[in-house]
Amino acid sequence: MMKTIKFLTVIFMGVMLFASCTTEQKQPEEKAADKIKEGADKISEGLNDVANDVEGGLADAMNKLENAVEEMAENSGVKKEPVNFRKLKDLMPESTDGFKRMNASGETNSVGGLGVSQAKASYEKGDKKIDLEIQDFGGVGSAIAGFASWSIVKIDKESDNGFERTTTYKGHKAYEKCNRDRCEFSVFVGKRFMLSAKGRNIEMDDLHDLVDAIGTRKLESLSDE
Repeated sequence: MMKTIKFLTVIFMGVMLFASCTTEQKQPEEKAADKIKEGADKISEGLNDVANDVEGGLADAMNKLENAVEEMAENSGVKKEPVNFRKLKDLMPESTDGFKRMNASGETNSVGGLGVSQAKASYEKGDKKIDLEIQDFGGVGSAIAGFASWSIVKIDKESDNGFERTTTYKGHKAYEKCNRDRCEFSVFVGKRFMLSAKGRNIEMDDLHDLVDAIGTRKLESLSDE
């Protein structure tokens, strides 16, 4: 039940932000943070209403949330089903560059005609460990991406302990961060897929190699299905 509530909340927040930004699609980067804050304030109000409704009946609250999401989707023209999680799971390589896949899982959820599919896998190579995740947000991909601040702003930081920066990976907006022996790498593909890898006792090149084994073109090809 908690998974369902979390999923509903994420979808609701994403579509709320998408709707709040449709009237001004070309926001300067310096105003992006303010725009997100405005959307977050509206989201907070909506979630408080939902929380109050939960006290009176969880089923009723979830129905209200589903109806709200479906109405926004219809009005925004973003209604599109994500691919089945099994197709994402199939993209996870069994091994690559000495890393062996230890386990893999996935799921697809939907509400109000909108949904998200995700597949996860973990890899190990000696004391090196990497967690890989692919998410397909379907028609609300652009909205959900707004919650990853790196997707709409430029970041370039560096210290003695590591670095954090936005970059471009094979034509797609990407994010890299390393702090001592922990690194993470994310890339947003086709305005709907989020491909993320993170691990410990590794270097950024290890994450790049694993993402390369999947390939962004394979993800883009799923958009046409």
